[in-house]
Amino acid sequence: MTNPMPTLARTAALTLLMGTVAAVPAAAEDRALLIVNEEYGRISDLDFDSDVDDMREAIEAAGFDVTEASDADLGDMLDALEDFAGDVRDEDDARLVVLLGRYVRVGSSFWLLGSEVNDRTPDLSDLATGALSLDLVAATLVRGEGRRALMLGGPAGEADDGSLIEEGLHPENPPLDLRVPMAAGRADDVIDAVTEVLMRPGGRLDEAELERRDLGGRRLGDDGIGVRDEGDGPARLVITVDDAERNYWEVVERFDNQTGYEAYLRRFPQGPYADTARARLAAITSDPGSEARDAEASLNLTREDRRAVQSHLVLLGFDTRGVDGIFGAGSRDAITGWQDRNGYEETGYLTGEQIRVLDAQGARRQAELDAERERRRASAERLDRDFWDSTGAGSSPDGLRRYLERFPDGIYASSAEARLDALAEESRAQASARDRQAWNEAEERGRPGAYRRYLRDNPNGAYRDAAARRLRELTGAGDEDGEARRLAAETERQLGLDTEGRRLVEAGLETFGLEPGTVDGEFDRSTRRALRRYQEERGLPVTGFMSQDIVVRMLAERVLR
Repeated sequence: MTNPMPTLARTAALTLLMGTVAAVPAAAEDRALLIVNEEYGRISDLDFDSDVDDMREAIEAAGFDVTEASDADLGDMLDALEDFAGDVRDEDDARLVVLLGRYVRVGSSFWLLGSEVNDRTPDLSDLATGALSLDLVAATLVRGEGRRALMLGGPAGEADDGSLIEEGLHPENPPLDLRVPMAAGRADDVIDAVTEVLMRPGGRLDEAELERRDLGGRRLGDDGIGVRDEGDGPARLVITVDDAERNYWEVVERFDNQTGYEAYLRRFPQGPYADTARARLAAITSDPGSEARDAEASLNLTREDRRAVQSHLVLLGFDTRGVDGIFGAGSRDAITGWQDRNGYEETGYLTGEQIRVLDAQGARRQAELDAERERRRASAERLDRDFWDSTGAGSSPDGLRRYLERFPDGIYASSAEARLDALAEESRAQASARDRQAWNEAEERGRPGAYRRYLRDNPNGAYRDAAARRLRELTGAGDEDGEARRLAAETERQLGLDTEGRRLVEAGLETFGLEPGTVDGEFDRSTRRALRRYQEERGLPVTGFMSQDIVVRMLAERVLR
């Protein structure tokens, strides 16, 4: 089931590597990582006024071994980061990372965009396939016991407009949760600060200097960041941090693994968090599930492998709370439930044999659901066609109305509506002024009660078909369904689907052959009809609205197609 590691899997693997700290005796070595992304294709290029070459030379002159990537895509950036990470050092080495380019932020997480993100406003898929996570960079920096600093340069961000993805750096609100000493601001300001201050013996990027240079910073002690003059030897980066131990503990807690707690205790055996570290270490090492956890880890499952596991679990009736390739609490609960149903030890972790059994069960269930859906579709189509024929196959207005009442999303629904609209247009030309005024008032109010009043006062009015259709759209097939429809609409609203999320839903419906209309992120009548068809074919409550269960079900079906 395993495949060669794609970029996403390499990112995950490197993240896991950064969560470990191993003691490898070696001489101290100051190292720097420099990523400079100026060219972004159809996105406007960045044009630094300050000299990047001068900055690189200054860093090298200060005794750093420099790893560099320019105009790099995600693969190149990961290669550079892996090379920079190198052997784990427990000596007093210094590590400096300077990242220049375009950034985006989602919540409190930041990414440096790679050169392949070049043709539109970045979306979530771009972050997954073309951007370097600053959390990953920070995890690299906190390894070992040497001095660390992170410098971020790029265009300033716009004011927060409520968008999910915000572009640009925010010097007044830099990424403060990266757990490393850092400074952020315009690329030219960062280049100048590194060249003119940071790499010069005796220079100090303290709080006052950062403010003078319009750079935001965090966790810098009284001495800030600077270079120590070693006399005849090379200059050495020195970073004074006011809460280094708490910094270290926050990172260890984030990864919550045996290696991290052991590393903390080696470094701070009498520290304020030592007792907590020992307690958590004891819990991990005595955990009867640790062997199962390690066995699953040895399978080296890719993200696509995990998505397939989640999809099969969903089809078998277990709630994984998502099909994202990440085994969180929901997935672990689902795995445990599946193991209980199948007589396995309930560890929440999978073995190779269990994955093969799960794959086979999921495939069988998918085949059963496909067959059941086809039977349901064929039966519904037969009833649909028979009723169409029995009402005159569209030969009379009354037959068209009866058909739409019975099959509002039927095979002939679109043509029936179009025919009634054409007939109504003819009637409207002859409608009385009073009838037209009543209709205009109903349209102006646009509420169910207004359309009901129109139908009550004008049972043979020229606009009765349009009024009945508006009423169905607003309240469902009948008043008895109105409350259920309102609840379904509220459930969809709480999902918070943005335009991109709605496009994904529409694309999924299109993949299933349900004709949702234009894939534009607008849930119009065609989309609602396609959603109702999706629900009806699968025996789900027919509302025409999305829910979390339907999102997960769609994702599972698309993964396994």
